[in-house]
Amino acid sequence: MEIENRRQGGMTLVELLAAILILVIITGGIFVLFDHAFRNWYRVSEQERLQSEANIVAERIGRDLATPEGGGTVSDVSGTAGRLQINVKVDQSGGGSTQIVYLFQQDPATGRTQLWRTVGNRPPGLLGQGDVDYTGSHFDTSATSLGQVGLHLHLTGPRGMTFDLDSSLKFRFAQ
Repeated sequence: MEIENRRQGGMTLVELLAAILILVIITGGIFVLFDHAFRNWYRVSEQERLQSEANIVAERIGRDLATPEGGGTVSDVSGTAGRLQINVKVDQSGGGSTQIVYLFQQDPATGRTQLWRTVGNRPPGLLGQGDVDYTGSHFDTSATSLGQVGLHLHLTGPRGMTFDLDSSLKFRFAQ
């Protein structure tokens, strides 16, 4: 009796398992590459956002020191680490003055420190985006007599990324 070894056109179980294993390895490699790329993209986009927000805040404060709202000139600058007050002499026929106040304040609901700006009697406005934490940021008003305000911004984004900006903002007092 002769046994014929006829192979039909299908795959054996071993071949099928080998093909599945190769497919899993290739798919896993692709997933790791995409995961790494997306993590880098999120990190870079949050870093850019924090840097942009820090620059906007520094420019806003610098603009208030250089050419305050209402067309006035700076008559006095004072403050503490968490508060900066700019007294402005308004250049109008009636004279007068106003204040621009920047304040780092912790939000009890979120626990994040935020930066607020108040001009005169208007209600305070939030500077920047509400999901950024300014904990660790402060003003240095020790050189205001020389026409300088130090600004240290330490921003923490919603995903934990941080960005630091140190700036010395210059201004001139009213003549």
